[in-house]
Amino acid sequence: VGALAVVGGGILVASAATSIAAFLPDIASGGRLAGAVVAIVVNVVIRIVAVEVFGASSDDDPMVWGMIVAASIVATVVAAIIYWLLERFSRRPITYFRIIAAVALLVSLAGPLTLSDVDDASIVAGVVMHIATAIVIVGCLTMTAGTERDARSH
Repeated sequence: VGALAVVGGGILVASAATSIAAFLPDIASGGRLAGAVVAIVVNVVIRIVAVEVFGASSDDDPMVWGMIVAASIVATVVAAIIYWLLERFSRRPITYFRIIAAVALLVSLAGPLTLSDVDDASIVAGVVMHIATAIVIVGCLTMTAGTERDARSH
């Protein structure tokens, strides 16, 4: 039940954060900066809840703070580059981006799911962070993009 609460809570936080990001100033075009900031905040919240509420390991653990921040930034930058390329060279950038993001999410889950010598709460927290990051980044990049019909005219 605890793992389900972390998963449900993580998805709820990610969905709410994506909605909040829509109202942030779009300092970098297409919500790219908002995606990185919101992904970092969501992952930090998930990590704190996993450690404080569910007893995830807080030391000697691969989910250190710097790694969380760096992974969120790298994921956002890579996603933004892919989305930018799709906007320029595709007639359906949002659809293709969502497909690519789903595949990337599935591949990325191998990271936390194959960790050894890590407690279950940390593994679940890692999975939830990956899912939340995907939700936030896809939401932030595509919600400011308009319709696919609009994207074709670029």
